Amino acid sequence: MNDIDLSQLAAVPDLSRPTPLFQCAGHAVYWLGIDQDTPFRCNVYLIVDGGQAILIDPGDRHHFGAVRERVAQILPPEKVTGIVVCHQDPDCAASIVDWLQLRADIAIY
Repeated sequence: MNDIDLSQLAAVPDLSRPTPLFQCAGHAVYWLGIDQDTPFRCNVYLIVDGGQAILIDPGDRHHFGAVRERVAQILPPEKVTGIVVCHQDPDCAASIVDWLQLRADIAIY
C-alpha cells in the first residue's frame, strides 16, 4: 500500500467511500462509518495488517449493508477475520449477527 498524500487531507473526503486514515507498509486503517445525520451515528473502523482484517464497532443491523459495501471496496468482506466491540449497545454491535452469518469463524473481541 502507498502512503497517503498529505495534500489529500485538506480536501473534504468522499464519505460514501472508505476514508483512509493511515496506510504504510501493509498496514492500513480506514473509517467506514455512516455519514447520515442520525442520533446514533455508525463509526466503524477497519484495520488491515497482513492477512488480518479487523472491524472496530461494526454498527447496527440497519447499516450492515452499507458497511459491508465499504469493506468490499477494500477487500472481500469474507476476509474480515475479527471484530472488536467497545460496548454492547445495538448501535455499536448489533450487526455481529450478520457478520457471523457471512463468516461463522470470525473472532469477536
